[in-house]
Amino acid sequence: MAIKQIKRHRWQRQMHLAGAGLKAGLGWAGDQFRILGLPAGEREQARQQLMAEQAEAWVRSLGELKGSIVKIGQIVATYADYCLPPPLAAALHLLEAETEPLAWRVMAPVIADALAGREQQLIIEPVPLAAASLSQVHRARVKADQRSLCLKVLYPGIAETVDSDLAVLGTGLQWWLQKDERDRFAQWLEAISTVLREELDLQREAGNLHRWQQRLADDIRYLVPQVADEFCANGILAMTYESGVVQHDEAVLALPQERRNRLAVNMLELFLREVLVWGEMQTDPHPGNYRVRLDAGDGDRIVLLDFGSVREISATLLAPLRQMMLSAYRMDRDGLLDGMMALGLLDSSAPDSVSQAFADVLMGLTEPLNYRQRLAADRDSVPANAVDEEGNYCWAAARLPKRMGKQALQSAFSQHFRFPGADFLLLSRKLAGVYAFIAAMDARFDAAPVMEKVISEMAAAQSSS
Repeated sequence: MAIKQIKRHRWQRQMHLAGAGLKAGLGWAGDQFRILGLPAGEREQARQQLMAEQAEAWVRSLGELKGSIVKIGQIVATYADYCLPPPLAAALHLLEAETEPLAWRVMAPVIADALAGREQQLIIEPVPLAAASLSQVHRARVKADQRSLCLKVLYPGIAETVDSDLAVLGTGLQWWLQKDERDRFAQWLEAISTVLREELDLQREAGNLHRWQQRLADDIRYLVPQVADEFCANGILAMTYESGVVQHDEAVLALPQERRNRLAVNMLELFLREVLVWGEMQTDPHPGNYRVRLDAGDGDRIVLLDFGSVREISATLLAPLRQMMLSAYRMDRDGLLDGMMALGLLDSSAPDSVSQAFADVLMGLTEPLNYRQRLAADRDSVPANAVDEEGNYCWAAARLPKRMGKQALQSAFSQHFRFPGADFLLLSRKLAGVYAFIAAMDARFDAAPVMEKVISEMAAAQSSS
């Protein structure tokens, strides 16, 4: 169901959340009386269920507001499992789903005002193709030449809500944090505000599109839309419509194993190239930002749709990050520990046992890249279900993110863990999205050759610069 309007003013948004909180509180209080009537053995389970329901209701109220408060919530969800109560953490993941669109009667005048008459050259579909936290996308056809375009349109007044949303959500979430985590979290939110403002700059996104199209022009495995400059305006980015299906489409899941493996390899290679070669990455792994164009003859292609979240990796992060990735891949524990300390992921006073436990988690994340080396050293170092009879790594069955998350909660994420900077957080979010894409393909392959290929490209790029 389409949303009729966006609450723009800070007091409106605060009242919306306050009302949702009051409603949840009253519901919680009433439910507590009902719980008392349950047998003692059932009360705790019922209480946990109620907490989950109230947290979900509060988070859904965030989604109704649209804008940066939703985007921030989506990013927070990346680390919510490690630093927030389980019911709230689970609820925040709901923000990662596609949100409800804004009604056409609201969006139509926004488009007309921005294009100043040029909208008459287009036939625009009122029902959006997709709706996100900051914008929604409408398909259009150019009357003169029948070109098929997509118009990415920012929600009206959305830029005005960034500062107030940061304040509202930051205050709300800090109540759930330990005292020594709050300053770090506040710094992180400040960095996130910069990320959000970049995403609201559609001219910057058009530049990203041009740059990535040139970068991937000769690689037929990927497809980047072309910018239609004549229909771009303040708050509108026009680009060519590129057909494709979502990664969970039945047609993709029904592909032969070899074709699914190839798509997964291409996604992994792109991610590794972004970090190790280009030093610039698309940071939003939402499934809606990708499509798959199926072509058995010329090869299936990954359609890249979102470039507002493209971000250059800061110099202070890039060198130690590369060191960490290469060290973990090569099972170089000392190099990995040096990179961790350079990034400030752990307090300098952390005991060696904590540092080693955290290193174990990070090294564990490279399991798909070096599992053969691990197995050669210790047959029990990789779960049996992670490798099939042909010796290929089974990305879905391995359940690596869940295993490493559990290990992190049990050891490394102690009082010595520090909230990472925004760039590292966005990288973590992207890595989780890439793994999810590959697992959704039920891909089975050894990623070491992919890693070695990109390492060679990195070395060539560094020697030529």
